[in-house]
Amino acid sequence: MAERAGQAGYAKGFDKFAPIGPVLVSPKILSDIGRLRMTTKVNGEQRQTTLLNDLIFDVGTIVRHLSRAMTLRKFTVILTGTPSGVAALMKPPAWLQDGDTVTIEIEKIGTISNKMKFL
Repeated sequence: MAERAGQAGYAKGFDKFAPIGPVLVSPKILSDIGRLRMTTKVNGEQRQTTLLNDLIFDVGTIVRHLSRAMTLRKFTVILTGTPSGVAALMKPPAWLQDGDTVTIEIEKIGTISNKMKFL
């Protein structure tokens, strides 16, 4: 896997970024999560929709790559990226604004909504 620097790598580590929930689901309960649809909406407007297996690198490859440099303990969460529909590539770009509500739903799992609050 190619090493990348810049905003995408650092963005996942920002304080209060990437809330996880409302539940975590064991692969024993949902064995083929790659076939589940994820939808992202901003203020009710759909911005992204994809199947969870729509990745450049499959999960096994990502785990192998990361485990070369760090210990991956039980319950480690790995953030894999984002589907098409990112603000930077929209015409015009549609950056999140203070007060926007972002809702993410994964079928059969649940929905989480967060209001953006810029300080």
